[in-house]
Amino acid sequence: SAVAGARLPGIRAALARPRAEPVERAQLLYALFKELDDQGDAGGAWEALAEGSAILRHASGHDRAAEARQFESVRSMDVASATPGTRDPEGQVPIFIVGMPRTGTTLLERILGNRPDTVALGERNDFDAAISLASDHFYRGGLHETDWRKLERMDYRDAGAIYLGRVAPADVQCRFFIDKNPQNFFNIGLILRALPHARILCLRRDPMDACFSNLKEVFEGGAYAYSYGFEDLAAHHHGYLGLLRHWKAVAPGSVHVVDYEDLVHDGDAALQAVLEFCGMQPVAGMLDITTNRAPVSTASSSQVRQPIHARGIGAWKRYAGPLAPLQALVEADRRPGDRSPGSDQA
Repeated sequence: SAVAGARLPGIRAALARPRAEPVERAQLLYALFKELDDQGDAGGAWEALAEGSAILRHASGHDRAAEARQFESVRSMDVASATPGTRDPEGQVPIFIVGMPRTGTTLLERILGNRPDTVALGERNDFDAAISLASDHFYRGGLHETDWRKLERMDYRDAGAIYLGRVAPADVQCRFFIDKNPQNFFNIGLILRALPHARILCLRRDPMDACFSNLKEVFEGGAYAYSYGFEDLAAHHHGYLGLLRHWKAVAPGSVHVVDYEDLVHDGDAALQAVLEFCGMQPVAGMLDITTNRAPVSTASSSQVRQPIHARGIGAWKRYAGPLAPLQALVEADRRPGDRSPGSDQA
């Protein structure tokens, strides 16, 4: 577009200046990628993205082996022998929406937030804070192996009560409230112990769309450090799906998987399954997210102001050539019955 094209000279001029900080240069390269991608210049866009992501990959210091140990630490949690937390089916029901970023977590939050009996709280760190307070140990989230010794004597009922005291809107008459911090995925085992009446909705998206949507985003504050390199992305995605299958098998009554493509292509059926899982009655108009005026502060803020659409599905195929090594890495994670990666269907 003419408006987008008008930004290009300024971006290129900024990139031409000497002595730019590496991360600043990377942010400019990502901006250049977006402008060129919007204009259909896939070659130039990829060149910018490849250079920018390489800078951020180096700056992130992401440790793939440490993350693999983290996934294993989470998987090893024994929920069955846990001291049960508070079951309160008559009270407010917490709904946790988790997943990799850019896989539909905000979209699902907006859909459920259209209900009059539901309050969307946004991305909160209150569960981590509740674990810290209940265990008397600073818990930074993510359930690393170093946390185990500190958490093993914790009273999970205390953690659940502290969490509810922090987030349950006492002054609002609501039956359900939504906590949409994607990183709570690492906390699922802790949530199952502390809040057995909670419902956990895990988003899943086509592997290439999920990984490409992460690769082309600059996440603030050093978050999602895995997202800037092919091997890191593929390993994280594989670990995520492995944990998703694990928790679905361990706690099928508490964990439900929502496929992004189903939300987009067959929203009524996907939503009906979510409502039944959460114990919600159907409400008219839930799929019309344009009527939801709640603020959004995530990377999806512009998309969720629009009606549900399929434009993001298959977006990676514009870059199928340079993304071929990533595709080879994630192909094992494609679900049986998925469309083939070469298909032009969206």
